[in-house]
Amino acid sequence: PQILSFIVIAGRISISLIPMTSLVGNKATAARRLTALASHLSSVRHASSLKGSKTAWVMKNLSEVDCGESTSPRSLHGKTLFITGASRGIGLAIGLRAAREGANVAIAAKTITPHPKLPGTIFTAAEEINKAGGRGLALEVDVRDESSVQNAVDACVKEFGGIDILINNASAISLTPTEATDMKRYDLMHHINTRGTFLCSKVCLPHLKKSANAVRLSLMTIGLCLI
Repeated sequence: PQILSFIVIAGRISISLIPMTSLVGNKATAARRLTALASHLSSVRHASSLKGSKTAWVMKNLSEVDCGESTSPRSLHGKTLFITGASRGIGLAIGLRAAREGANVAIAAKTITPHPKLPGTIFTAAEEINKAGGRGLALEVDVRDESSVQNAVDACVKEFGGIDILINNASAISLTPTEATDMKRYDLMHHINTRGTFLCSKVCLPHLKKSANAVRLSLMTIGLCLI
């Protein structure tokens, strides 16, 4: 599996395929590195300030950034993160890492009642954010639905005054070969991974433009076997 990363800096897009192995083993470590990367990116005002390949720069920071409590010259204190799919897993771990620096974290996800097999809801996640030192906001969101996304973004802006960092973390995956993948599952992956990412980016963009150091970071796990 790989993470397809779309990094947008000053309106320019850098696209790279990042092997999961580069994120080192577990979700918590991956989350710390990705959060640190987002924080690093927030200090870059212009794409021209990056020398050489932006993709190479992103890869360098993913592999070399320190996983300590604070790795960025600019703190996330008071910054607002809108994270999709953050009720559990990597999304929640990113939110908790940011919360330890005093960030505002909008938990934008679907789970409002406990899942029989998966831990966490948007409410338990927001509570964890608060306990970690940040300000959590539970938002029920289906990234496939335009009005749902718009309402969540509006609620986030009303609560925190804006959005500085958008992390498109929500995704669907199918670890099946082509012949065994039904079109309903295929459509679900594209509606969430592609359309959902575009929709959240589109709706958040007016607010990101108002931020002094905006970041848009999209994560996508590609697990469909093509053979």
